[in-house]
Amino acid sequence: MNKYTSSYEHRAKIEDWLDQADISESVEQSGAALASAREVAEECVHDYPEDPDCWFMAGVAMYNSFAVDEGYGDRAEHYLKRSLSLNNEHQFARLYLGHYYYDIGRYEDALSHFERITDDYFLRANKAWRILKSHELILCCKLRVSRSEINLDSFRSLIQEIDLSDPVDVPVPLEMAATLAETKESPVWQTVNRTQVVRLFVDSVERHGFKEALRDYIVAL
Repeated sequence: MNKYTSSYEHRAKIEDWLDQADISESVEQSGAALASAREVAEECVHDYPEDPDCWFMAGVAMYNSFAVDEGYGDRAEHYLKRSLSLNNEHQFARLYLGHYYYDIGRYEDALSHFERITDDYFLRANKAWRILKSHELILCCKLRVSRSEINLDSFRSLIQEIDLSDPVDVPVPLEMAATLAETKESPVWQTVNRTQVVRLFVDSVERHGFKEALRDYIVAL
């Protein structure tokens, strides 16, 4: 038995409160659920300070709180980094830390974490959609920092991967849509045909039924 099995109850409570926050019908109810998640998170890391999973779940509670109040960003980063300091192979902690850095525009830092994600881990966890999303975000990061290794095949490979995946595992490519719309002046387009990339992307969006969800971004392309 894992020595941190006893922390499961705390972690399960955090997850339950976060689920309630997601399905709450009002801002007040959602805020109260997030507050409860944070309270249990603090108890968890206090009672099990050497448990990387406790720090990870606490980080998730703070990351979800950060989505509605940026004041929780520093705590999300601290808890996720603490989880990784205790278990450098904690894939979910690394993934969430990458998402946090991406959200605040630290794309090089986000990229360093996304590129260390182990695809096989998420395949074994039946989370294939997370692999596709991380690959999408890797390319988005490289485009936002104008990495010179980007070429037309970089986009073709991602779209081919999406097309060959089970439709239920294909997430809406929101970040790629936003990135393409917001990087029109990137030096990358001096060597990569942006018009062709946009056409490849829009065709893929239409094939997968995401056109309506991404309509505003598509118009901006």
